[in-house]
Amino acid sequence: MKEPSLFDQPAPNASYPNAPGWKQSRASRKAASEMRSKAPTIRQRVYALFQQHIDGLTADECAEMLGLEPDAVRPRVSELKNAGLLERTEALRRSMREKSAHVYRIL
Repeated sequence: MKEPSLFDQPAPNASYPNAPGWKQSRASRKAASEMRSKAPTIRQRVYALFQQHIDGLTADECAEMLGLEPDAVRPRVSELKNAGLLERTEALRRSMREKSAHVYRIL
């Protein structure tokens, strides 16, 4: 039997990082539920972009290049990092919010 992939639709009982997660609030849980069917496709697009930019990107740079909201991309970057597909570098760049943002690169 094939192991589930981060790029497959999550099983009904899948949890983070194989499916969008949430913290405490109902709003967070609702947002994760709404993102559940979209996350694998966005995650695949994010991963493909990192494959093209081997020097790395911030999550905001990735979002801008993909034409997506940063709030849809940041968790996907985190999921890919936690799955061992990306690593956080020592480099920092300015985010869209003018704050320091970590640069990630593909492993």
